[in-house]
Amino acid sequence: MKRTAFILLLLACLLPAFGQWHIDEDFEGITTLPAGWTIHDDGDGMTWRNIHDPSHAHSGSRVAFVDNYLPNQNADWLITPQVNVNAGDSLVFWTRSWISTENLKVFVSTTGTAIGNRFTYPPGPDRDRELQQLKQWVDHAEIMGAPCIRIFAGPVPEGGDKKAAIQYAIETTQLACEYAGSKGVYLALENHGGIVAEPEDLLDIVKAVNSPWFGINLDTGNFYTDDPYADLAKCAPYAVNVQVKMEIRRRAEKEKSRADLRRLIQILRDANYQGWVALEHEVREDPWATVPGYLAELRKLLA
Repeated sequence: MKRTAFILLLLACLLPAFGQWHIDEDFEGITTLPAGWTIHDDGDGMTWRNIHDPSHAHSGSRVAFVDNYLPNQNADWLITPQVNVNAGDSLVFWTRSWISTENLKVFVSTTGTAIGNRFTYPPGPDRDRELQQLKQWVDHAEIMGAPCIRIFAGPVPEGGDKKAAIQYAIETTQLACEYAGSKGVYLALENHGGIVAEPEDLLDIVKAVNSPWFGINLDTGNFYTDDPYADLAKCAPYAVNVQVKMEIRRRAEKEKSRADLRRLIQILRDANYQGWVALEHEVREDPWATVPGYLAELRKLLA
């Protein structure tokens, strides 16, 4: 049988009007896929559909079904409507294989997605490979309705120099933005070491790329500079996505210290930031015990 991929699209929304609270679907009472569900066909014409098959249904008589007798050749996506996700929510579904050759995958999309790319290669096969990966994930983001992809710049190549690496990153990102923009997907460059460890280099790249589909994925814990708060304030006006961390570390310090969340949120307010704010938990503590409190504090500050 064909490799099948079930893509569950869960968009965590700040505003409840953007999504349903839950999905409870057994495909009964209809002969098509439910309203709001979408499919992505890989081009072979055999795709997801609602069929009558009591022998394979978990309950009732109908199932969502896809078939093909070419194992590991194709992949079809079945995408749910957007839903709101809250702490403690569960995802439960049943799947059944006919001859045990299917490969089922479940993906969850929230405010966007990310790739681990490297854009500091000179023109050639390595750059082409990185761009192809980027385009593939832009296509995935478009299908899932994810508005943004986090990208990296990368390190200086061995034997190269920083100035050339920055120019390569600018050129490659411009090409990437042309494709992403054609699909309605933003690219967000994270301040993640390498050639963007310092805010000045990050801002130089953003300004040189000069694309309406490009900005910064601002990670509040990734500037290990003399004054991380000041450097975050420089970059905040260009942010299209924000990841808040509970710790920061200045250049002269060996250990991280607790971040001033109120100060971080004020930086975003001063920059008139209007996008998503995500909590990225990296503190050495039990997340099950501490994350709910951090989220409650962030919600209060963002209210």
